[in-house]
Order: sequence, then C-alpha cells, then structure tokens
Amino acid sequence: MDYTKLSKVICRVTCGDSCGSAFLVNCNFALTAFHVLDDLNNILLHFDGVNEPYKAQYASEFDQYETIDIAVLRINEKIECDCFFDFANRKINPGEKWESRAYPAVKGTTGNNFFGNDHVVQQQLSDLKNNKYDVELEHDKKLSSYKGVSGSPLIIDEKICGIINSELLEKNESKELCAISCKYFIDLLMYLNAIISKEYIPDMDKSDIAGIHLWKKTTPSDKRNLSGKIYDVCSAISERRVKKYNRDVASGKIESELFSDRVISALKFRIFEVCQDELIRFVDTRVDSALSPDEIDNLIDVFTTKAELIVKDRSKDYSYNGISNRDLLRKIVLDLIDECYLAFDEYGIYEE
Repeated sequence: MDYTKLSKVICRVTCGDSCGSAFLVNCNFALTAFHVLDDLNNILLHFDGVNEPYKAQYASEFDQYETIDIAVLRINEKIECDCFFDFANRKINPGEKWESRAYPAVKGTTGNNFFGNDHVVQQQLSDLKNNKYDVELEHDKKLSSYKGVSGSPLIIDEKICGIINSELLEKNESKELCAISCKYFIDLLMYLNAIISKEYIPDMDKSDIAGIHLWKKTTPSDKRNLSGKIYDVCSAISERRVKKYNRDVASGKIESELFSDRVISALKFRIFEVCQDELIRFVDTRVDSALSPDEIDNLIDVFTTKAELIVKDRSKDYSYNGISNRDLLRKIVLDLIDECYLAFDEYGIYEE
C-alpha cells in the first residue's frame, strides 16, 4: 500500500460542530457517513498539505442513501487528483486484513492510518444490522476514542470495499469498528462514475443505472388507486371488469418478484416515461374527459405497446433480464396506474 495515496484521497470533513472523515470517489464527488453532517450548508473538506479547505455541498438528489447512513458530497471546485482507489463489490471474508485512514477527534487535525496484523475482518453479516452495517472489523484499540472515524473507506487488497460508519462498544470501550459494504450502494457508485473492479461485477455493466436512480427520485402526485381512477372517468364500467384489472395488478406484482428490484425499478421508470408522453398527447387531444370501458381498454393497450417498444429499444444497450412478454408489461402498466404514477385523465400527468 502506498500510504501517501491515502492522504490524497481521504480527508477530514467538518460541518458545523461536527467532524469526521470522507474520501474522494473522483475529482467531483466524495462520500462520507450521513450522521457526520450537522450543518448541510457549511461543509468543508480538509486535505493534508493543503492550506485552504475545499467547500462542498450535500448532493440532495442522492438523499435516499441517508437511510443507510451514506452522504454524497459535491465538491465546489474540482480537485486535481490522479490516484483514486478502485471499488470492489465482493464477498468480504473473515481474517482478511483491512486498511484505512481517518481523522479521529482525539488526534485533532492529524490523521491516523489503520493497518497491520491487528486490523482484520471479524465477519460479514448476511444482512444490514440496524440498517447501517454488515461488516465487523477488529482493530488495535490504541485510541481512547474512535469518534471521527466514520466516513472513512474500508480498504482491502488496495480496493475500497465499503464505508466505515460506526463502532461496537463494550464497557464504554471500542470493541470493533463497523462498515457497510459496497453491495448496498453499488448503484450509487456506478451513477457517480466510480472506478469499479470489473472482476467483481460481471453482469452489472449493462444495468440501466440511470433508470434505477431516476425511479428512486420519482414521487407520485396522484393519490388515487386504479379503481378510483377508472371510476372517475367511467361510471358505467362493470364492477367485474374493475376487479379483473385489480387481479392483473396482483398477479403482476407476484411475477415481478421473480426479478431483482434493480431490474423492475429501471423498467418501471422507462415505461413511466413513455406512458407519460402518451398520456399528455391523449389528454391534449380530447374534449370530453369521460371514457367508455372500451376506451379505457384501448388506452391501456396503447400504454402497453409503448412499453414493449421502449423495452425492445433499450435492450440493445441495457439488460432487463429478458423481460419482454406483453402480458407482464401490461400488468406493470396497470401497477403504475394503481401506484399513482399514471392515470386516464389530466390528474395523472407528472409535473415535477
């Protein structure tokens, strides 16, 4: 390990009265633990050997990662650095040696390197504990306090495998440090154009990362469910037909569970986009908002055809796990209507 590289990539972050550690993903973005940020309007990154700190902004478009204690920092002034670490999305094994650099409060502004035989992986859990960490790390226990270590990278075999974000205490003394592994934020890393070791992600280079991310940021505004939306435009429709639509939604949800959340999220966003375009065209060309049962069927068919075409087109460059059958795509369309993302009238037009 070239330890001079650590001080170029890892920094002390101050924010209001709080301080911790952070590290560069590239010249424009850094990562830290969200709980480090006390004041989102006054974030400074302090690098060893640099007189003036870099100003940064909390990138709120990635705020969904707050739930797993991750914050993305957008750096105001591009940092000149040519020695970024690769990221690795892989299984972390007990006994593996880990390294890092951090800025514990007890060291003041002086950083502390973590390395050596006492720094080994204790275990990787099968799921996140407390929605925060899945890797437990042994350390040399030489510091009286490890406050401020949060936000530093977990480095194994010279690749970043996660973010250190907490510690386990025993009788008020640090027993272990804890980290969240890259598998829980690999989508984020790919969206930020991080350098990711391909040997650990053989199938992810064709994922529709933008679609996944944009779906997470899409918030529905029409709170009606499928039945409500149908009855609002067609009071003459039979109850049995509405029940059949709802059964299709339920069976589509079950079938969708056979695929990863990543694939379904990207698929839903792409279908949502093209169906929104069609809904705007449909609403703009109609004088009467009332629809017949057959017109509702026809609009659902048009939405489904649009879904088929966009999935076929985008599958040239991205993988949707082979989802292409019209029946499932129709059920996903109905699910989007039921989940408040589409409708049969102007109230289903998304305006954000």
